[in-house]
Amino acid sequence: MAYTWIEEADFTETGAHPDETETLPDAVRTLGGIDVSLLLRVRNGEVRGNLRAKTGFDVGAVARELGGGGHKAAAGFTHLGTLESLLERILPLLPSKIVKGN
Repeated sequence: MAYTWIEEADFTETGAHPDETETLPDAVRTLGGIDVSLLLRVRNGEVRGNLRAKTGFDVGAVARELGGGGHKAAAGFTHLGTLESLLERILPLLPSKIVKGN
């Protein structure tokens, strides 16, 4: 499992638009040994999460636990709160072997 995040300052610094990050969860998932990926985008007081899985792990169930939706291989959610509060809540729901980015 791998996760990373993009903060408001990253968008400002690079001039990137949030829509340009839509394919990043799939890019992280292509790394060797990564079965589940999580990309978090922190903007305007909320954290949007995108989950992807390439094996049998059900990321849709994780997203639904956080008020989002999707299916077994791709899902998303929005968290109103801090990145830290979300990580405390979501990491226990994901596979335990974790690679942290950022």
